[in-house]
Order: sequence, then structure tokens, then C-alpha cells
Amino acid sequence: EIDSKLLKVMKGLGFGTRQIGKSIDYLTSETVPVCSSKRGIMGFFSKYGELCKAA
Repeated sequence: EIDSKLLKVMKGLGFGTRQIGKSIDYLTSETVPVCSSKRGIMGFFSKYGELCKAA
């Protein structure tokens, strides 16, 4: 599960996700159950993979 606001940020960064259930409101914050495949995660790493490497 992920906060809906953080999910928007993740999508903007290139993470591909799929909603797998109904969203739930916890303490005035919408939480969405999602999953992601390797292909969905690779969108992020293809753009920002160089930034993820250790110095």
C-alpha cells in the first residue's frame, strides 16, 4: 500500500504501477494497494539509474 500523493510522485519519476484493490482512507490520507512488475520499475532505473550507484 502507498499514499496516493506519493504514488503520483512515483508515477512522475517513471515507476509503472497497477492498482490491485480499492483505496482506503487512513487518518485523512488515501492509501492505495498497488503492485509493480520488473518492467514497471525499470522505467525509473532507465532514467535515474546512474544516480542510484554508490560513489
